[in-house]
Amino acid sequence: MVAEGLKFNWDVQHNIPQENSDRVMLLAYAPNSKEMSFNNSGAQRIKGCDILKVIP
Repeated sequence: MVAEGLKFNWDVQHNIPQENSDRVMLLAYAPNSKEMSFNNSGAQRIKGCDILKVIP
């Protein structure tokens, strides 16, 4: 968790040709409150990280 929201990190594999244009989908679900936050078009996969803004 960072000030802007949830920070996601992943390994970047440069041997996958589609990785230059692929984007990630981010999803967070809080089962106790049954709330979710998502981003269908996150950062490019080659970036290696993105931040999902969550509703407090």
